[in-house]
Amino acid sequence: MLWIYLFIRDGENNIVRCITGRDGENNRVRCITGRQGENNIVRCITGRDGENNRVRGITGRDGENNRVRGITGRDGENNRVRGITGRDGENNRVRGITGRDGGNNRVRGITGRQGENNRVRGITGRQGENNRVRGITGRDGENNRVRGITGRDGENNRVRGITGRQGENNRVRGITGRDGENNRVRGIPGRQGENNRVRGITGRDGENNRVRGITGRQGENNRVRGIPGRDGENNRVRGITGRDGENNRVRGITGRQGENNRVRGIPGRDGENNRVRGITGRDGENNRIRGITGRQGENNRVRGITGRDGENNRVRGIPGRDGENNRVRGITGRQGENNRVRGITGRDGENNRVRGITGRDGENNRVRGITGRDGGNRVRVITGRDGENNRVRGITGRDGGNNRVRGITGRDGENNRVRGITGRQGENNRVRGIPGRDGENNRVRGITGRDGENNRVRGITGRQGENNRVRGITGRDGENNRVRVITGRDGENNRVRGITGRDGGNNRVRVITGRDGENNRVRGITGRDGENNRVRGITGRDGENNRVRGITGRQGENNRVRG
Repeated sequence: MLWIYLFIRDGENNIVRCITGRDGENNRVRCITGRQGENNIVRCITGRDGENNRVRGITGRDGENNRVRGITGRDGENNRVRGITGRDGENNRVRGITGRDGGNNRVRGITGRQGENNRVRGITGRQGENNRVRGITGRDGENNRVRGITGRDGENNRVRGITGRQGENNRVRGITGRDGENNRVRGIPGRQGENNRVRGITGRDGENNRVRGITGRQGENNRVRGIPGRDGENNRVRGITGRDGENNRVRGITGRQGENNRVRGIPGRDGENNRVRGITGRDGENNRIRGITGRQGENNRVRGITGRDGENNRVRGIPGRDGENNRVRGITGRQGENNRVRGITGRDGENNRVRGITGRDGENNRVRGITGRDGGNRVRVITGRDGENNRVRGITGRDGGNNRVRGITGRDGENNRVRGITGRQGENNRVRGIPGRDGENNRVRGITGRDGENNRVRGITGRQGENNRVRGITGRDGENNRVRVITGRDGENNRVRGITGRDGGNNRVRVITGRDGENNRVRGITGRDGENNRVRGITGRDGENNRVRGITGRQGENNRVRG
């Protein structure tokens, strides 16, 4: 396994730290949340501190001192918050990726600023001499322009991008944009200034002080619902890392159950029985493994997202199937008796209606949403199938005409080739991708790919063979068979760009919800308006000016991409 460390340099002491830095006393910090202190051992992301029964991790809370450490953890005693954007209340220091150290006004991390020289290094680092900042949210000191995701254009004081503010009218547009005139903030966690309402995933409704969404708090009862929601009445926290204040139980991904000192979650360890549960968690006593694909050793039961229960051949989880009744429950769960499927892509078997993100409306045979099928029997976007040509395009799309499947794990029916993360190439029995094995030469390629002949392992997806180079996540495949970015470019003229990119010569599919159809209209996350050929959103392209703004910057007349 290859470990990649991000090192941040502290200008005074020239100390190089990892993402979560060193603990000054013993200078012990390992892994992302590493080792902290003398006996205060924290391992892995959601590691357990056995002595003090402390649970730390991404959002772990330490019940004794009511300390919460992790990404946005708050340390209750000192009101210190550490993590990505953590603020340290005593010294008003903020540490983490974009943390600012209030004492010295230093900012360290990925976008850290070093107060003495006013230098900022990292992804969006500022270069103190010219006061230029480049990168994702880089500021160009000369023109005081900031470009990138949340770039500000200093001349017009305009900020464009996901959370961009437009300086003239003080309007902010984008996912979390604020509209300065009405002081309204719209988007996922948007606040609406007039009524002080906040709507979106974690939106707060200012009138009733209600917060709704994934982590929403409902102000009247001070209840918080959602993934890590807290229920103020009972001081219960529910959700991924929720703590139940009454019983001091923590449930969720990295949850600890305080009474029995049990920790459950992704790699959670249960200190009493030394049980580990989670994605591939092993239960030391019974050698049981639970989690996403976890196997339960005694009964050979597997539970989790797609877990199979060996005794009853039951599969539970997100697309879990219950073998006895042929019931499938979860996000796309089907309930076999009534053939009902409920959830994000749930199908209602009685009326053959499917509702949700990829819901199909059985009466009109229309499917709307991310992978919606249009009643004309056309399916668009990520895994859409085009009924006329029986073509499926997108991440794992199959092209019915040639029975080709392209995308992450796409199989190419003609040659029985499978390409993508774990793709197998049937003719030569080659498997390429993250853990791909090449049957002929017994080569394994991918993230930690080993090249059997030369026993080479390089990079995340390493290099493939002598001239068969693979770079980056999906890198370049072969001499002329170039693949770039996630799904990159496939073949010489068969270009695929972006996540679902462009498929084929003139058969263009762009971004997640791309464009496909007669009127060339596809709307959604980065939907394109076929008439005006405008695409707006995260990576929206403005067809008239061929400008692309947002995460992947602007791709315009000069074909420049920033960010």
